[in-house]
Amino acid sequence: DYMGEQIIDSYNNEDRRESSWMCDECGKVGCKEPSHVAMTRRFARAKKIQSTMGPAMTTFWTIVFCAVVPSIFVGAFLGFIPLNPVDGDFEDWALWIFFLNPVAMTVTGMLHVSVFLATLDGSRPWREFRSYWPLAIALYGTEVLVMAVTVGIFGTFRATGLVGYAVMVFMTVITLYFNHRKFFPCSQAYYFQQLFVYFKVIIMILVFVGLLVGYLIAFREGSKGIQIMLNVVLLFVVFFFKKAILGVTDAFPYEVAMLLAGLWVESLEDMFQTFAFPDISDPEVIMPLILVSKVAQNLAYLFFLTDRWFRFRLWIKAYLKGKCTCKEVQPLEGEEEDVNKDDRGHGTSHPGYRRRQIQFFMFKIVAQISSVCIFACVSAALRYGPNREFFPYNAEESPCVEATTSCVDWHAYRNALILAFSNLGAFTLSGLVGAWFIRKFHNRVYSDIKGVYGSLFLSRNYLGFIVAILFSNALTAVGALQLHQRLYFYKFDYPPNCCLVE
Repeated sequence: DYMGEQIIDSYNNEDRRESSWMCDECGKVGCKEPSHVAMTRRFARAKKIQSTMGPAMTTFWTIVFCAVVPSIFVGAFLGFIPLNPVDGDFEDWALWIFFLNPVAMTVTGMLHVSVFLATLDGSRPWREFRSYWPLAIALYGTEVLVMAVTVGIFGTFRATGLVGYAVMVFMTVITLYFNHRKFFPCSQAYYFQQLFVYFKVIIMILVFVGLLVGYLIAFREGSKGIQIMLNVVLLFVVFFFKKAILGVTDAFPYEVAMLLAGLWVESLEDMFQTFAFPDISDPEVIMPLILVSKVAQNLAYLFFLTDRWFRFRLWIKAYLKGKCTCKEVQPLEGEEEDVNKDDRGHGTSHPGYRRRQIQFFMFKIVAQISSVCIFACVSAALRYGPNREFFPYNAEESPCVEATTSCVDWHAYRNALILAFSNLGAFTLSGLVGAWFIRKFHNRVYSDIKGVYGSLFLSRNYLGFIVAILFSNALTAVGALQLHQRLYFYKFDYPPNCCLVE
């Protein structure tokens, strides 16, 4: 298997193409399948770019790419495709039923399919779309059928969007259950074992999204004290779901488990929390608290890399185990020898625990920076675009929840942008300080990650998942704010109690 320029040069020599290079898709020497040749060429160029730029620049441009691409697509998709009022006839709902909602749900569903396929073979996570396009067609068609029947019979009602999410989860699991032989020549027992574990992950993510929607609503209606308490509670909720997902994904490849427990959960939290900024009741108090708490979370990951914390962690694990079992438990001893590169950091392996915390830290920085960039771009499209009357960001043409509830005026929106860009500067500085700290004081772990992945994130095969996850989470967070889904606007009564301009 040639690397970098060697693979690229092999395409200019017919003899070497036929007899020397190994296909990244099927593993055969001299493969001539056009799609495989194109994919291998792209992988070779990615290797060359990584080797030229180095892990630091690769990490930087990955963050920039992950922040810009979802911002553009989500802003254009939800902000500039004109919708019709929700109090109209079925024809007024047609665009939402037949295009916007099924596309958003299909994107999320296909992301779940792709991530699940990566759990079956970590060395070949991506599959050509033609191998599972029937799943996308089935999911899209079912979304259209169910939502058309639901809206046609019942019209708009509270939590209409939850029907679409339920259909997405159901169809994703069902289509994977009945199509297992089309993807991998693995045993049926292994396939369904992985599918059962991933079904748990989907349910946990769905529950987490439901809690975040509840956070949006409670944050909008809560007082200053309630909003402070909600942000504190959110810290513990995120910690619980990260631990829970990481705990059930031990059977998955390391990189897939880190994507699910690290990036996916962190990104959802940051997306929903950032889009709640315009509802801050007391900017002078809550804005500094949010900024300080976010930076403190980032610094906490760096503190978790210290020897003192690791010793305390082993002591508290032994102490709690003794209290729970009512037995005397011997103190745990840390293992400094790195014997298992796949260690998830659950036990006493110090190198494995450090690798996990470093990647959690980097995923946290990516999630934070991307959420701010997506909020700045998408909220502007929602405030000034043709769909501004269906989102809460414009005081003149936005739906209000109750007659006593104000829409987002310019001062509230300005404060939200100030907090967002202040966070962006703090997050960028946190990332730079963290990268310096990791390289200076934990160079061995840094070298391990660089040697395995080529960057501080994941190997080249998994970088596309980062963009896909951020894109899907942005659609989920912004979709929850849309009037048609009736999640954020679950109390909405059209046309009374609204602030639409004639």
